[in-house]
Amino acid sequence: MKNFYRQLNTLSTKKFDIKQDWYDAFNDLKIYLSSLKTKNIIVFFDEMPWLDTHNSKFIKALELFWNSWGADCERLKLIVCGSATTWMMEKLIANKGGLHNRVTLQMHLSPFSLCETEEFLKKTGIEWNRYQIIELYMILGGVPFYLTLLEKNLTFAANINALFFAQNGKMRNEYDILFNSLFVNSNLYKTVVSVMAKKNLGTTRNELVCSTKIDGGQLTKILKNLETCDFIRHYNAIGMKERGVMYQLTDNFTLFYHKFQRDFFSGNEDFWQTFSDTPKHNSWSGYAFEQVCLNHLAQIKKSIGNQRYTFRNMLMEFI
Repeated sequence: MKNFYRQLNTLSTKKFDIKQDWYDAFNDLKIYLSSLKTKNIIVFFDEMPWLDTHNSKFIKALELFWNSWGADCERLKLIVCGSATTWMMEKLIANKGGLHNRVTLQMHLSPFSLCETEEFLKKTGIEWNRYQIIELYMILGGVPFYLTLLEKNLTFAANINALFFAQNGKMRNEYDILFNSLFVNSNLYKTVVSVMAKKNLGTTRNELVCSTKIDGGQLTKILKNLETCDFIRHYNAIGMKERGVMYQLTDNFTLFYHKFQRDFFSGNEDFWQTFSDTPKHNSWSGYAFEQVCLNHLAQIKKSIGNQRYTFRNMLMEFI
């Protein structure tokens, strides 16, 4: 609340006293916004989930602010973001109360593609060949933040060792940090993901219920949130109808963690150099490459379409 009023008083000529609840805070925000003569007004809340503390009634106050004034103010655009996916889904997007159906636009931020990853690396001075870039994508995915952790003065293998297997590696605890920041009751999400990580082809809902002991309604919410965050995908197994839906773990970083990092206790900080070309590495790389291809189906289809004549001739020559 202090930070809210600090920001409000920085912008406003009228100085507001710090109030004790969000109803008064949003009323003061309305007073300030009403005084503006600008053509457009943009209010941006960053990491909104963390404002909604226990018993704060933040959402109820936001509902009153928006429905009693904000929705009728044509100059106003209210933009919110948050990394706590379950909160954003339940409290805003799927809200069943005063904010039901109030969201006019959602912006889903996807990871970089392979092409964008290559461009990003070049901008940061990292000149790796495409084989290395693909393997990097198989480990980190296209998450820009993870790419910023790479050191251009280190080799590819040395970077992976430094991030994941060194004692103070920056990605050593990322898995737990990531799930804790994204999901309420993150241990349940990690339990579901752990089961799915053991089944390359995917897992049925019944198998997940039996393995995790999570009730059906809660499991439905967990699967929906995991898919919204691009951790998993669902598909129908060939020849099966709705009851044959498979849920498959597709997030590259999560797959890498469960394959190599979760049970890593050796203390070998040169692990990745010594591990290349082993059967376990080759097994992982084949499956991880398949996921990279699935993530780039649109690009692959476009490339094949543009090269159809050449591809057909190559195929005929091969036959």
